[in-house]
Amino acid sequence: MQWFVLQKKAHFPCAQKEEFVSQFICPFPFTDEETPFPISPGADAALRQFLKLLLSQIQGCAVFEGPEDCKNLALDAQALKEDMYYDVGVVLALALVNGAPCLRFFSPALFQLLFNFPQKQALTAGHLTPGSPLTTTVQRIEAAGSVSELQDVLTSCSDHLTLSGCNRPISSLCERAGLVDDLIAFSMITRMQLPLQRFREGLQTLGVFEKVQLYPSVFLPLFTSGAEGTTAASSLQDSAHEAEHREPLTPLRLAPSAARRLTLKSA
Repeated sequence: MQWFVLQKKAHFPCAQKEEFVSQFICPFPFTDEETPFPISPGADAALRQFLKLLLSQIQGCAVFEGPEDCKNLALDAQALKEDMYYDVGVVLALALVNGAPCLRFFSPALFQLLFNFPQKQALTAGHLTPGSPLTTTVQRIEAAGSVSELQDVLTSCSDHLTLSGCNRPISSLCERAGLVDDLIAFSMITRMQLPLQRFREGLQTLGVFEKVQLYPSVFLPLFTSGAEGTTAASSLQDSAHEAEHREPLTPLRLAPSAARRLTLKSA
């Protein structure tokens, strides 16, 4: 048996009290609705409680923003400097493999941006973080009832539009939709490229990212809250046809990139 010990513990205080326990090679079955990953040998109620507290701390950390059950990634300069997006991805992967409860706090947009599912589905204003400056700007643009009112709105938020690369003349309301689409794409995709990349790389720990990407429809209700009431078993049944045409699930192995953040010591 191997013990995985996080080198960076400052972000998550409760991680200083426990160590993650996991087999070097871990199977990846579903066990029940609340715990989609197998509990490691020797795990008990204390470990379950620890993992629950750890997920709660992750959910409230600086890399996420938005409502409790619908989090997007936030752009945080300090988190980027400390590579916290990668760390959070690693911790989430380890927690899930060690038997943590389902996440169910990712927004549908975050799941789509990470795993490209659903494919070719456009992001809309409804995917933006409620109450953010960009969301307010988009709402004001969409609410404008005339060209003159729209131009007044654009003038008042010209700095924001310039930073987004979207400060251009608008001569009709028909051009508004394209402007809104560009603002959404910049906010959720263009400026978030590095955080999304590092988060994905962290989730590759123990092969978690690859397994989710292989069966995204199965994992969607386990990461987001929009499909409450959907069990892992029913998700597996719904995707059975898809699974028949893909390679079978294989044991999870420690991703090489995880070695930079993890220290292995034999029990």
